[in-house]
Amino acid sequence: MAAMFIGYLWYRKKQLKNHFHLKALKRQTLIAQPKSEIKRMWLYTVIVSLSIIGMANLQFGSKMEYVKTSGSDIVVAIDLSKSMDATDLIPSRLDKSKLFINELINELAGERLGLVVFAGTAFLQCPLTTDYSALKMFVSTLETDLMPSQGTSIAEAIKTAIEAFDPETPQGKNILVISDGEEHEGGLDDVIEEANDLGIVVSTIGVGTSAGKPIPVIDRFGRRGYQRDENNKIITTKLDEIMLRDVAHRGSGSYFRLNNSAMQAKEYFASLNNSTKANSETKIFTEYESRFYWFFLAALVLLLIDYAFVRKRVDE
Repeated sequence: MAAMFIGYLWYRKKQLKNHFHLKALKRQTLIAQPKSEIKRMWLYTVIVSLSIIGMANLQFGSKMEYVKTSGSDIVVAIDLSKSMDATDLIPSRLDKSKLFINELINELAGERLGLVVFAGTAFLQCPLTTDYSALKMFVSTLETDLMPSQGTSIAEAIKTAIEAFDPETPQGKNILVISDGEEHEGGLDDVIEEANDLGIVVSTIGVGTSAGKPIPVIDRFGRRGYQRDENNKIITTKLDEIMLRDVAHRGSGSYFRLNNSAMQAKEYFASLNNSTKANSETKIFTEYESRFYWFFLAALVLLLIDYAFVRKRVDE
């Protein structure tokens, strides 16, 4: 704005010199007196600058706080073995499980939730947190291709989930295993006993149907088919409900079968309300206050000053 205005003044002065005597013109009119216009140009530049800063919504006064949360700690362990791609639940077992987790997150109100993924091995995908937006982001990325080794090691999943809890928090710890339970690799006795000793409740959710479905696969040429055994027969994966019920029973938890994810999420969350909840002080957040109104107010005051100045000159 300043550069354009200076260029305009230079061009106008050049034109006036070619047609008028400047000293005589100054006596008759203000048009050849650039000082007042330069002042107004800087005034309008400041007004526009203040308005731009105001629209940027600058924020000041950051404040760090610890937020006390009261609720249960839940670690969800989700099966990412290839059998979870089966479509006996629409659109697939995995997609139905992801929908359930999102519905469970929507039910939370201060509870911390963590995420463990497993197949032949297990690892912590997201530690315990109350950042529900981040949790949903992690859930959206879950695919069976994430796991380097296949299988269904529920024991490894529970062991990894146990390690995710804060040992200084004595109560309100829950593990929720989401799996079809098929072809589990054993070793459950020791980890369930460890969970019981630590006061951790282990519940399970069965995903799939007893009739089962083939496991869809895509070969290296992009062709779709189904997983086959060594005899070239199509493998049908079925829900092992008996095993999952046994895990929940020995883990002092409940067994649920995934059908309607929204209803199941409410049902599971209701079961948590009957357990003892823990208090924790974990979440740190930064609070800002918007200060845009300062800049808009200053711009408005300057506009009023300019208006009063122009009105005065007109009256004169």
